[in-house]
Amino acid sequence: MIAAGLANDRMTQKPQQQYHSSVGIADAALRKIGAFRQPADPKSYALWFKYASGDSGLLSAAIHSRLTRSGTLSPGDIDELHDAHIAPAKVEDKTSRIGTRIAGRSIRSRRRSRWPRTPPACIRAISSRRRSD
Repeated sequence: MIAAGLANDRMTQKPQQQYHSSVGIADAALRKIGAFRQPADPKSYALWFKYASGDSGLLSAAIHSRLTRSGTLSPGDIDELHDAHIAPAKVEDKTSRIGTRIAGRSIRSRRRSRWPRTPPACIRAISSRRRSD
């Protein structure tokens, strides 16, 4: 597959070459979408683009298995394959961001609760001196 060969050299290509390489992969992805009468929505496109790039042997095997079984990919197949092969990094990133937010809130709430409800004696002494002046 031409697109797969182009994908392997992307890291060493110049911007002009990257453009032509990515356009070749995009064209191959759109041909697959058309050949299997798939919707050209973002999930389908992302799935077929990665397939056409040749970057994932696991994705290729999963697609070939489903195509052999049923001759096409159902909307459920596209969702499952997308979630398993395209979106895991996004899920991990979101999980990481949520964890960071929760940790930040936890630290802030601990900082707020460090002091007891009544101020320490040194602060009470300073406050009472200011009131008497």
